[in-house]
This record gives sequence, C-alpha cells and structure tokens, in this order.
Amino acid sequence: LEECLFALRGAGRDICILGVEITDDSKDVEMEPFRDDVAETAIMMGNEGSGMNAKQIEGCDGFLRIKQFGGGTASLNVNVACSIVLHRFDFWRRRRKEIVCGGGSE
Repeated sequence: LEECLFALRGAGRDICILGVEITDDSKDVEMEPFRDDVAETAIMMGNEGSGMNAKQIEGCDGFLRIKQFGGGTASLNVNVACSIVLHRFDFWRRRRKEIVCGGGSE
C-alpha cells in the first residue's frame, strides 16, 4: 500500500485518491462528487467483509459510498461495488469532456 501511494503521489502528480467506504463524510456516488480541479483520480476499494483498514483510510483524500436500501448488511461484493463506482465516474468524465471540449463522443 505504501509503495502504491508513493507511486500515485510521487513526482508532483495532481491526483485525488477516493476511497469507497461508509464514513461520516463519505459522499453518495450518485451525486458525482468527483473533482474537476485535479488531473487524475484513483479509486481505492476495501475488503468485502471489513471495508478499508486504517492505513487505507489515511491514504485517501475523500470517500464515496453507494446508497443501499433495506435493513440488510451495508456491503456489496467488491467487484460489483467497483463496477458501480467506475461506471459513474466514467459517465461523469464523458459528460464533463463534452462540456469542456464542446461535444463529440468516444
């Protein structure tokens, strides 16, 4: 983890690391709380059962959560959770690119 964080933040890279975790300040991914004031975004996932550990949480700039309904567990398969977050990020990124660049599709 430490090597990964060093590689991501090294050489003055303009990056925001977002963790997918339920915290007091986590933002709903459906609200697209991604930052357009940074060049890059990295998404960090936690463990399926126990979530993110303390070192992972410390390495993040902010947190995303996936809204869930019902009284069951607040846990999704990590592959499913990652797919939801990356899909929403890509949707935001494409729409932002159209606004900034004046249209077009990829």
